[in-house]
Amino acid sequence: MIDQDLEIRTTSHIDWSIRDGDPLSASNTVENSWQARRGDWDVRVVTRSTLTADAEHFHLTTNIDAFEGDTRVRTKTRSASIPRDHI
Repeated sequence: MIDQDLEIRTTSHIDWSIRDGDPLSASNTVENSWQARRGDWDVRVVTRSTLTADAEHFHLTTNIDAFEGDTRVRTKTRSASIPRDHI
């Protein structure tokens, strides 16, 4: 096997929260990061997704950022509201 000197790093964080007696305050946020480095080459992708709800809809927001070194080269955010349909 050839030594590629490639370093891969991943991280993930999940956060759940809810206030006592207030089920509509529930939220879930997931953050993930993936990074690859070799010499001066350094790229990273960071994603964040948040799910909340009100009485009528689930609300989802997602964001993705791409980095070369410390410079963000791309970003995209999307949001959607999905009817609860009696859920």
